[in-house]
Amino acid sequence: MAISTEQEGKQQTKKPKKNSLLDLHGFLDGLLADDRINQTDYDFAISSYRSVAGKDKHILHSLADLKLDDRQSAGAKLTLESLTMALSTQCGQEYYRIDPLKIDVAKVTQGKSGMPRNWLQGSGGNL
Repeated sequence: MAISTEQEGKQQTKKPKKNSLLDLHGFLDGLLADDRINQTDYDFAISSYRSVAGKDKHILHSLADLKLDDRQSAGAKLTLESLTMALSTQCGQEYYRIDPLKIDVAKVTQGKSGMPRNWLQGSGGNL
């Protein structure tokens, strides 16, 4: 969900920027506003990410590795899947999980020959 702030008695919604890099503070602000984490978890996530090991991974992977409690689901942890779903909600995007074992490769790849030639050249022919 988007981050809400109070301004002059009116509630205002702050949404993440579209087509921008994922910001750790902004994402954690959203988790905090949605009551998925508490302030202690927020501070722990920030300090952990600043460590050398935290910077070698994507933000979502680093947060999932911390195994923080998901305050919306009793006994559950914030996993990569649940963090990805929270991010999609914050950004106002639908979330779809694609099971790679259920992809019909023949159907997906048959469209390659029907692509415009200039599009294939632009991709270097690597699809």
